[in-house]
Amino acid sequence: MKKVPLCKPYYCDKEWKAVKEVIDSGMVAAGSVADDFDRRLASYCGVKYAISTNSCTSALQLALMAYDIKEGEVVTSDYTFTSSAMVAHMVGSAPRLVDIQADTRNIDPDLIKCNGTTRAIIPVDYGGHPCDYDKLNKIGKENDVPIIADAAHSIGAKYKKRKVGGLCDTTCFSFHGTKNLAIGEGGAVLTNDTDVYEKIVFLRDCGTSLKKKYSEVPWYYNTISKGMSLLLPNTCAAIGLVQLEKLDKINKLRRENSNYLSGLLEDVEGLILPVERDYVQTNHHLYTILLEDPTMRNCFIAEMSKLGIQCDVHYLPLHLHPFYRENHYNRGDFPVSEAVYNCLVTLPMYPGMTEDDLNYIAFSIENIMSSLYCDPNRPLETVRASRGKLRRAGGLTGRLCGARARASVKGAKKKKKQQRKAK
Repeated sequence: MKKVPLCKPYYCDKEWKAVKEVIDSGMVAAGSVADDFDRRLASYCGVKYAISTNSCTSALQLALMAYDIKEGEVVTSDYTFTSSAMVAHMVGSAPRLVDIQADTRNIDPDLIKCNGTTRAIIPVDYGGHPCDYDKLNKIGKENDVPIIADAAHSIGAKYKKRKVGGLCDTTCFSFHGTKNLAIGEGGAVLTNDTDVYEKIVFLRDCGTSLKKKYSEVPWYYNTISKGMSLLLPNTCAAIGLVQLEKLDKINKLRRENSNYLSGLLEDVEGLILPVERDYVQTNHHLYTILLEDPTMRNCFIAEMSKLGIQCDVHYLPLHLHPFYRENHYNRGDFPVSEAVYNCLVTLPMYPGMTEDDLNYIAFSIENIMSSLYCDPNRPLETVRASRGKLRRAGGLTGRLCGARARASVKGAKKKKKQQRKAK
């Protein structure tokens, strides 16, 4: 049976070679390679400073600490991974959750209400789709609170033709092995604020400094503030440098794969496909669909698993977790977030997917959806055996069965190039 994982990093021999060079050098801990990665990341995103960390969670916590946030409330999205809100607790503040926009799954800026206890806003670029930063920055400026973007999903994405990274006061990335720029574990804080940069540099290394302005003696260091050990090792940074060189290609392949899959699924009944607002260019980190009938979601995922296709759900809304329910949040408090969660399925999406992978996913989805709508108790084997009965003129199964072959974007370009050469 064919196997299609949810995600897979886009590696080649270059990553292996880069790590080997670091290992051979003996300098595997944080050092010059990580510093080089920081400089190139800042340049790529068009900002003054990038400070690498061991995770995006650490990056978010460091950003809050750099703004001296240790009380009050931090506003963030209800529909996100727990890190976005947990970091508020870690610094002594508390998260205040806000409902989302149904189409982008991003925080709804029109629902953000700041008050005397609001200390910061952490918007989340869900799935690689940038938030509405113009509205968010206006809210931040009017209320004198920093906007700290949780851009764990959105490296390389653009908002009004500007790359994510310098769109607000501070931006935090993730380099987890599932992300577009995948190094295993890691993160970074990006900012144009020199004061924030200098504070984070000290905070992430136990509050110590080796800078010459403190001593001319090379072995001497000072502890000048509280801090933690959150550095990115050279081994991970070496992979990051290679991945950064590939990032535009990685995002381009994801975009092509996403568009191709959407083209195959557009005629399948019962699905709501991903959107991309006209003022952004997403990096297609996640490919999520909504099932119009939420009662089908769990069965749908189970049947996809039987066919070797790994699916997931990103995410359980924060207010439904036991930890956040203790913060006086209850079921029904965030209706859009709950409605999205009840219907959402994350499909496989990664740059190395083949056309055959995408066709297999789409064909499987059409069969499953047809089975669920016609008779939920009908075994899928009978649907696959009688797939000819499910064909629609010009539809998905027609294309996949050879009636009308449809080339991928990459394949179409290659064909046109060959035709030009023939002439």
